[in-house]
Amino acid sequence: MNSSELNKFFADWPEYHDQPEIKHITDRIVSIGRSYTKQSLTNRFQRYVVDVDWLTWDEDIRERRGKRNNRAKPLVNGLAKRVATGTELFDLMLPFLSPGKESPALWHFGDRLASNDPKRSLQDKLIVQALASRHWGCLGGYLSFVQKHDVPALRKAITSLLSSADTAWLGAALTVRSEYDEILFDECLVAFGKKWIEANQFSALRYGRMWEKIPSSTLKRLIHLLSLEEDAASVGLLIGLFHDLPFIATSLFDSATVFSALRRAIPSEKGWNDSRGYDWQAACRKLVEFDNHFAMPLLDTLLTEMGHHYRLSYDHYVESVTLGLVQADPVGAWQLIARHFETRLPKWRPDLLGWLKGGLAGFHEKADSAPINLLPVDLIISWIDIDPAVRAGLIGHCVPGTLDLEAGGKLSTRLIAKYPSIDGVKSGISAAFHSGGWTGPTSLHLKRKREKLRDWLTCGFAFEVTQWIESELEYIDKNIEREEIAEERTRFD
Repeated sequence: MNSSELNKFFADWPEYHDQPEIKHITDRIVSIGRSYTKQSLTNRFQRYVVDVDWLTWDEDIRERRGKRNNRAKPLVNGLAKRVATGTELFDLMLPFLSPGKESPALWHFGDRLASNDPKRSLQDKLIVQALASRHWGCLGGYLSFVQKHDVPALRKAITSLLSSADTAWLGAALTVRSEYDEILFDECLVAFGKKWIEANQFSALRYGRMWEKIPSSTLKRLIHLLSLEEDAASVGLLIGLFHDLPFIATSLFDSATVFSALRRAIPSEKGWNDSRGYDWQAACRKLVEFDNHFAMPLLDTLLTEMGHHYRLSYDHYVESVTLGLVQADPVGAWQLIARHFETRLPKWRPDLLGWLKGGLAGFHEKADSAPINLLPVDLIISWIDIDPAVRAGLIGHCVPGTLDLEAGGKLSTRLIAKYPSIDGVKSGISAAFHSGGWTGPTSLHLKRKREKLRDWLTCGFAFEVTQWIESELEYIDKNIEREEIAEERTRFD
């Protein structure tokens, strides 16, 4: 067991196992833990600084969870004072100040180091250690204290870091995650423009709405710089900011900039990273609500990308956005969809057919998830009539497998009634009707399907539709009989 696991055990036992009936065991474990911690200064640092979690450290969290107060902060304060006032002790502890993992106590330890180091004799060593280890939590705490008491000294230290391609990453990390400083932030933008730092250095602006503290002109400059980049990190941060920032007449960006970023952010076969899909979806909705002129261009872009990457036709975020776009302008959406079909005729677009049915949600017969149910039926029929032999079967394969009018059955019944002899019409609707999953015996599932068909027989549909229903009933009766025989046999296997 390593030291971190041991410290976790010593910390957790009295928190979660402090019961009267085993008090003697708890007392013994606490005693052993104290003895182990007191063996060396490094043990104390590991226990009280490195291996501290938020439940131990944050007083508000402890209060909400009904935990008693502890001495976490006073212990760190005392440890920092001792280390700061002894040069040899500090040099001994320096390698441990970059533990390679996050700790809520490490920032506070750095802050207390600075409070006990008025001559700033430890600062350069902390910077060297942070550059070597790429872990700057302790240095961040140290410089946060410096910022409160000596802004020129802080600017001098960070400006030096931002002036070199090799060290700019550290200067940017410290700047963006500290209280806003106009001079240093501008230097970060310069470094970003030189490609010395990556866009993800600015991602901290989204936490706690830190972007609100930045002047509009500076934030506008950042957005402009990000919009010039093509890498995934820059585009992702740009989409995140568009999710967070208000869309108003005096926005820091125009609709074309947002549309360009949304288009570049559409994923390929790899899908979305982290929460980017959620941000993208929200930004799409905000753009269309603010400027509906981009609704159809956005839908056009998404339908085009579906043709290149099939997975987009059933992607959750893409489905949600496209459904909203179709709802906003059904006529415009159908005209656009028709053009996409026409570019491939007589071949079909499987991605469009699946998407029109509702993607994966279409298997669950959710009428409100199928874009085809929102499109104007008369316009679709008029489009088919231009070349029924080619187009009727295509549309027959993208309608839902139902005749219920409220669930999209209006188009299905029109297709069967008008084009009953065209190959692909009735077979496509039949395939959709029989698709989907179920639980329990297959025969019971088929009987539920049969009841639905019998209900449709009483609806007074056209002769051709009634013929289709009767043929489906005949087919399903045979399948029920076969499944009942198979299920009966399995009882004796």
